[in-house]
Amino acid sequence: SLNLALALCLKRACQLRSGVLRLYAEVHLEESEHLCEHVRQLALSLKLQPWAYQSAALLHRMGELCVLQQAQSWEDLGHSVSDNQVLEAMDKYSRDFACSLKEKWHLPMAVREMIGAVYGLPVNNVKRELFVMRLAALELSSEPSFKELNRLRHLLGLPEVAPPVASETAASPAVDQPSEPAPG
Repeated sequence: SLNLALALCLKRACQLRSGVLRLYAEVHLEESEHLCEHVRQLALSLKLQPWAYQSAALLHRMGELCVLQQAQSWEDLGHSVSDNQVLEAMDKYSRDFACSLKEKWHLPMAVREMIGAVYGLPVNNVKRELFVMRLAALELSSEPSFKELNRLRHLLGLPEVAPPVASETAASPAVDQPSEPAPG
């Protein structure tokens, strides 16, 4: 129920008036919710309690949401913000906002580390909860590293998965090549 309240608070806090900013916020919230559900299923399949994983998943886009809220405040003051400016601001400031919020909210180090694992694992990591979080993020990625994905699945005792096989139409040349002339 705490994670449900957290999700509702994030949605309520990100009710932006600007259409473009609202769309960006909806995408980030949707990504957080998908990761939350996926990591819950993964944790349960590994017989782990899912709550901390879900909290980390819901919070992993807090920096981006902060930047969007600041952009809305800027627009409310009568200024305009272009799509490129929003994307650049998210790229430049999201991490700093997220770090500040995690510190200000006194999030437990374990949750902070799980949030970070969504983006990558620290060197020499041996913490199972970080493997779970990173694996869940990779499995939802549009272009996962199958080497990293299968390494994590192996470490967690899960079967490996094969990369998708390119369809025959995708593998065939775009332009028909002339066939070799028939003999004789």
